[in-house]
Amino acid sequence: MKLWKPSHSRIFCLNSALAATLVLLGCGQSGSDPTEPSSGLVTLSAPIADDEGNVTFTEVEGYPKSAMLDPVAEPSGSERQPFVREQDRMNGGPVRTVSAEAVVENPATPESILEEIAQLRATPNDVIRNPIAGKPGQFEEIKLQPNQIDAEQTRRLQKIVELAMEVIGKTFQDQTQEQYFSSAVVYLAETRLQLALKGDESQAALMAEDAEALFKRDESSFAAVESSFKLLQLTGAKAQEHGDEAQWSVAFARQARMFAERFPQETSRVTVGLTKSGQQCDALGLTDEARRCYEILVQRYPEAPFAQVATAALRRFDLVGKPLTNFGGPSPGGGVVQADELIGKPTLVVFWSGDSQEFAAALPQLRAVTQTVGSDRMNVVAVNMDGNQQSMSQLASSGNAFATHHIFFDAAQLQGARNPFEQFYGLTHVPSMWLVDAQGVVRNVHVDINELGEQLAAVISE
Repeated sequence: MKLWKPSHSRIFCLNSALAATLVLLGCGQSGSDPTEPSSGLVTLSAPIADDEGNVTFTEVEGYPKSAMLDPVAEPSGSERQPFVREQDRMNGGPVRTVSAEAVVENPATPESILEEIAQLRATPNDVIRNPIAGKPGQFEEIKLQPNQIDAEQTRRLQKIVELAMEVIGKTFQDQTQEQYFSSAVVYLAETRLQLALKGDESQAALMAEDAEALFKRDESSFAAVESSFKLLQLTGAKAQEHGDEAQWSVAFARQARMFAERFPQETSRVTVGLTKSGQQCDALGLTDEARRCYEILVQRYPEAPFAQVATAALRRFDLVGKPLTNFGGPSPGGGVVQADELIGKPTLVVFWSGDSQEFAAALPQLRAVTQTVGSDRMNVVAVNMDGNQQSMSQLASSGNAFATHHIFFDAAQLQGARNPFEQFYGLTHVPSMWLVDAQGVVRNVHVDINELGEQLAAVISE
């Protein structure tokens, strides 16, 4: 029996290498002809960005090619046997088991293989099923121990990949079996996604190759859309998991933009992808990447609910190099903080929330820097974003004080997501810091706490 089996070789095992590959594919670069046999390595390019955000590429050899559209040998019904392995039981010696799979009458047909996949997916992860000798179609269920479940889940996922590829190999050249082909592609993409999230680094590149091959095969097909969407989900999950690693956020943003370019009709998925990836990049100070996502959202989907968020964020980005005029708010003890009263000294604006762990972690360093500079040489405006009076009082106490001015909206209709700064400037991440020079011109709307001292010194020395 000769079945196509996807390569699980891990040529590159570093997250940065995987992210770089997906960044590249998000730029619209494609691999080799998807109809070529799946063997050897595919030539990829490592992206190198200049100061203006232009990307050039250096060729490297990388991941094994996917054989998404590679024909497979047609096994006969007698050749194809149930997947059998040894499973140690806690209460005795080894037993031969068929883990979750059911033996079907005609396993060589796409329909029956898809049924086997469905049974694999439906069977609880803590159960395996043994066929009962002499009783076709009947099984004995065996309960797995907790330490056996993860390995069994991984084995099932790998088996689903194998089965899905078998269906794809049987159906991709036959238009009458497009429904089976599409179902297999969805199973394959979803399973590769799960394996990738479980730590199988090779799956990311295979997903990218699959998506590219399916798009070339038929760019308007259901299979092309779904495989690309799963790739977008993967980069999004990785960007969230590795929140402080820029390469994954860049990969997410570029995959979101490529998905929007290729499948503009997928309005909901496109707008959510552009918004989330834009916000992820925004939080890391990757302004150019965030801007590109937001601009597509505003220009092509102006009626989408997220377009307002994007418009507000773009308004904030555009502050750099301009006078800070639309700024101000009420003080906790009465009075109002206004932009014009801040002119004459450099100003640091700190947007904070009492429930932000990032802010709590940054507070000692922030306080040390501002106290070193001194209130005689700079203003510090602390803008509360959670509307919590208790956290406001705690911050203003002598032990935590670092600001010369405070802005706090005590009206319920102006708190939380309705905070005027969040509404007008798209501030969805705290802490966030802006730096304004003594003339009232905005210098930076994403000040890194680790670079705060250096940036303040540069502005003060002018």
